[in-house]
Amino acid sequence: MVTVHQLLEIYNSILNSLEKKEANCFVFCDFSKAFDKVWHRGLLHKMKAYGITGNLIDWFSSYLKGRRQKVVIKNNSSAYCEISAGVPQGSVLGLSYLLSI
Repeated sequence: MVTVHQLLEIYNSILNSLEKKEANCFVFCDFSKAFDKVWHRGLLHKMKAYGITGNLIDWFSSYLKGRRQKVVIKNNSSAYCEISAGVPQGSVLGLSYLLSI
């Protein structure tokens, strides 16, 4: 529903600008792949810089450590590879991703 509201706001702004013969400018940011790019060591460093220490930083670190993935296409799959970047969307680390921006 939020996206529909935003589109209506943009549409209304464009129509008003055209009617008043004014210029209009929009900037669109796409964060859809941003979660895939979070560097684990960098995120942990920033969390420590923000004062997150002790059991909490250890918990985050253990959550990220040793994460592996493989690619499966039809009946073929790659070997597992350890990953050093990426935070699962909707996970407990989703909000902590904001620290890495």
